[in-house]
Amino acid sequence: NRQYKYLHHTKSQLRGRQFWFYHHHHDDTDPRKINLSFPEAYKWMGDFDKEKNPAKYAACMALCFTSTTATVQVPEDKVLIGADIEINVNGRTLLFTDG
Repeated sequence: NRQYKYLHHTKSQLRGRQFWFYHHHHDDTDPRKINLSFPEAYKWMGDFDKEKNPAKYAACMALCFTSTTATVQVPEDKVLIGADIEINVNGRTLLFTDG
């Protein structure tokens, strides 16, 4: 009685014919049982609107589904968030970003 929608996959999962599907569960009687809606889940992954190349767009989203294991906790005061680097080469703007 549930409906699942395709959410995304990683490159290795694609080779193995594995994909992420998502079911939005909304229970008005118990707020603890509410998870993100489908659009909210995509928003949680990040803002990829500036990426026009479909392959890069998919790769950025796939980072959310990699099977990495956290090994180190970095204190928030030790994290530096830098601006993306943009340069102009022959009238064309190139953007160097970490996603």
